[in-house]
Amino acid sequence: MPANDVELRAKPLEIVPDPIVEKLPTDASMLYLRTARVAVRQKMINALRNTPRWVDDDSDKTINPDFQENDLDHVLELIEMANDVERNYPQLYLELTDGKRENWLTLLTALIIHDIGEVVVGDMARTHSGFHTVYGRTRKLREARAARKLIHWAVPEKAKDLLDIYERYDRREESDKLIRFGHTLDKGQASANVARHVLPFNKKSAGKGYSYIKDLVDSLEASMDHARVVGSHLQSHEAIKQLRNFLEKHILSCYWPLIRELKEEDADALRLSIQIKYRDILL
Repeated sequence: MPANDVELRAKPLEIVPDPIVEKLPTDASMLYLRTARVAVRQKMINALRNTPRWVDDDSDKTINPDFQENDLDHVLELIEMANDVERNYPQLYLELTDGKRENWLTLLTALIIHDIGEVVVGDMARTHSGFHTVYGRTRKLREARAARKLIHWAVPEKAKDLLDIYERYDRREESDKLIRFGHTLDKGQASANVARHVLPFNKKSAGKGYSYIKDLVDSLEASMDHARVVGSHLQSHEAIKQLRNFLEKHILSCYWPLIRELKEEDADALRLSIQIKYRDILL
């Protein structure tokens, strides 16, 4: 694979305002600008913008035909979610970072580069039947190899530091609350889109070899399981309360209306199940 395969998905270079710079806090923006030359950043932005999400899917699930998202959209929304924590959830921010600003800058960097390998191998929808199989794992390995080559090619002088962050994010160790929160954002953004743009369009298929409730639960758990790990590392009741409020705002609020539409006994059972499984962060 050529080291500059990023260009496979990039149209001819178009110099446009950098939306990542515009979203990042000032110090994170300055760090980002110092990390890569403008031409490299433009190629990365073009490549992310031209990497669609939700299209590589072999299932027969219907997706909202009016919904389109690319990897750049995904990254920008993750930065917005992180900015919301910094602005409005001070105790959660303090405990996630251990009071060190450089830790938050590391998280923002991880969110920017975590899907960079997809500009070569493409995004694989969570609804793909192979997502949790050997095929899906093999594809993730190909994505990681592509990401390492791209980082070495794009910013050789910063490659070691960026690869350390990329691989730390990929390991998502149980004890790493900061990175686990990054995965909460990453999977939570996707889970919210499943709730908005996938589940409502597949209700009529329930009972025809398709379990609507199982899909609902699986998509919600994809983010909440990471959040539960984060919650286990928080020290104060206030931080846990702020984590709960953040999850309610960005993820759970997308699911409660879907649950209320179920049969009453199914809705009650599912709400209770969620509250019990995630009682450490929801109660």
